[in-house]
Amino acid sequence: MGIWMDSRWARQGLSAVAAAMMVDYALTDLGLHRLIAPIGVGNVAARAGARRLGMRLEGTMSGFLDVGGVRRDHELWALTSDGIPAGGLTAAMLRAALEPRSTRPTPPDL
Repeated sequence: MGIWMDSRWARQGLSAVAAAMMVDYALTDLGLHRLIAPIGVGNVAARAGARRLGMRLEGTMSGFLDVGGVRRDHELWALTSDGIPAGGLTAAMLRAALEPRSTRPTPPDL
């Protein structure tokens, strides 16, 4: 799965919600058990996205994919259907985004 977002909409959580919707569709509606994401070593943004979806790093695949004529190592990230929250990943992400957050530091216990 790849998600490309116009720079005007970047860093607003829209890509994460779109990815969560695709994960929910694949793991619930289609009935798939497992999704994998080969992510190029050093692709920090993709790793963060995989982590945000609840994916886990399973290992590194040497020379997995030809990128510009060079075989590159990729990490294998995965998520199984038993790893998504009840009600779906999209609903959980939206609930978390709507939770009120204080900008004031928590006072120390006296």
